[in-house]
Amino acid sequence: MKLKTFSTMLARLYVFATLCIFANFSNAVEASNLPSFSPIVDVAMPAVVNISTTQTIDAKSPLDELRNEMPEGSPFDQFFKEFLDREFGFSEGRKRKATSLGSGFIIHPDGYIVTNAHVIEGAEEINVTLSNDSEEIIKAKIVGVDKKTDLALLKIDIKDKLPYLKFGDSDKAHVGDWIIAIGNPFGFGGSVTAGIVSAKSRMVTGQYDEFIQTDASINKGNSGGPMMNLNGEVIGINSVIISPSGGNIGLGFAIPSNQANTIIEQIKKTGKVTRGYLGVNIQTLTPDIAKHIGAPNTKGALVTQVVKDSPADKAGIKPGDIVTSLDGKQALQSHKLSKIVAETPIGKKVTIEILRDGKPAKLNATIELLVDKLEEIESKKAGKNTVVTDLSLGIKIDDITPALRAKFKIDPNIKGVIILAVNRNSSAAESGLLPGDVIMQINRTKVENMVDAGKEIERAKKAANKDIALLINRGGTSRFIIIELGE
Repeated sequence: MKLKTFSTMLARLYVFATLCIFANFSNAVEASNLPSFSPIVDVAMPAVVNISTTQTIDAKSPLDELRNEMPEGSPFDQFFKEFLDREFGFSEGRKRKATSLGSGFIIHPDGYIVTNAHVIEGAEEINVTLSNDSEEIIKAKIVGVDKKTDLALLKIDIKDKLPYLKFGDSDKAHVGDWIIAIGNPFGFGGSVTAGIVSAKSRMVTGQYDEFIQTDASINKGNSGGPMMNLNGEVIGINSVIISPSGGNIGLGFAIPSNQANTIIEQIKKTGKVTRGYLGVNIQTLTPDIAKHIGAPNTKGALVTQVVKDSPADKAGIKPGDIVTSLDGKQALQSHKLSKIVAETPIGKKVTIEILRDGKPAKLNATIELLVDKLEEIESKKAGKNTVVTDLSLGIKIDDITPALRAKFKIDPNIKGVIILAVNRNSSAAESGLLPGDVIMQINRTKVENMVDAGKEIERAKKAANKDIALLINRGGTSRFIIIELGE
C-alpha cells in the first residue's frame, strides 16, 4: 500500500473516531438531564440591581511621597510647590470623586434592597440601576448596616411595585447542589454564572462567619448579588472571594440566607442589629490541649478568658472550661458558640453545658446585650519588679512593671508574668509565642508573679511532663498554647 493512501486512511479513521466520541458525549449530556438555568434567570434577573457609589477621597499624585521626603523650606520643596504644582496641578489637600460598583437584589416590592456593607462603605451617594428596559437609575438611602456580617439594607422610593426575590432555607442546601450567581462582575451588568455548593460553614473573615463556599465564577462587582438554588430561591448573598490576582479562582463565599434574613429583618424594623453577650473569649480545642485538660475529644469551645461581672462570670464559668451547648444548641466548634450566643434573645435565661476537668456540669446564665465598647474598669497598680529568669521553656520572663505594661500596652487588669524574649530555635517560637505576651496560667494554675511561675514550672518538671500548657494574653485576647518543657 502506498504511503499516501495509508495516510489518507488514517486521517479518515481519526475523523470517524472523533465524530463517534462527540456523538457519544452529546448523547451522554442529553441523557444526564443537566439543568437549564434560563427559567430561573428569566424570573430573577429583573430583581437584581447594579449599585454604584460615590465618595470624596484625598487625591495623591505619584510625586506626593517624594515631596514628603524633602525637608520643608529646602530648594527641592520650593521646586515642587512653585513649578510642579503650578504646571501640573499637584497641590496639597486636593480631593477627588471616586466611584465603585457592586450588586444587590430587591427583597420587597416597595423597594427594599439587600447588598454587602463593604459595597456602600463610605458612600456619600448611592445609585441603584434597575434591570428593566429603561435601566432606570434611582438614588437609594441606607436603612441600616451590619459590618460584622457584611450586610446592608437600602431603600429606593418608586411608585411602581418592583419584582423581588425570596429567601430560601440555606440549611437545606447540600454540598454538591447546583447554584447560580447573578451580579455585575467588573461592571458587566446582568452576568450569570453557575457552579455547585463546594462547602458550608466556612470561616473566612470574622467570628460570625457561616459562609457557603462555591466554585461558581464570582469576581469584583459580584458582591451583594444573590446565590440561588434551582427552585429560584436566594440561599446566599455573594460576599467574599479569595484570589491572589483579584479574579475568580473557584473560591467564592456567600452569606447564608438564614443568617442574612434574620439580620435584615432586624435592620428593617429597628435600623440596627442587637446581639447576645456572654462574656468569654474562646478558642478552638486542639488534640494537644484536649489531652492536657482531660477532655475526651475536641468537641466544644474552649474558654480562655472570662470578663469580670459578665453573664459568664456570674454563672461561674472559668478559663479552661469547655462549653458543649448553650440553650439546648450544640456548640461543637468555637465559632458555633459565638453564633448561638449572638442569636439568643437579650434577657433570656439559658442552660450552659460544660466540661470541667473532664467532668460534665450545667450552669445557668442570663444573656445580656453586646455593646461595641465595654466600660473601662479602674486601673490597678502593677506588681513589683523581679530579676529576669530563664525557666527552660525557650523564653525569658519577668514580672509586669508599669514600664513594661505601658510599653506593650497591657490592660491594667491582666495579671501574670510577661515574656521578654523567645529563643528562635525553641518550641516556644514554633508555637508562636512573642515578646509582650502575658502568661496568665501554667498548667491550669494562675500565676501572678515570678514566684508563682517558678513553682508551677518546678511542679511540671517533677511530674516528668514532656510539655506544658500556657494560657497567654496578647492584645487583650487570651488563648492556650502548648510548648515542650526543656531540660
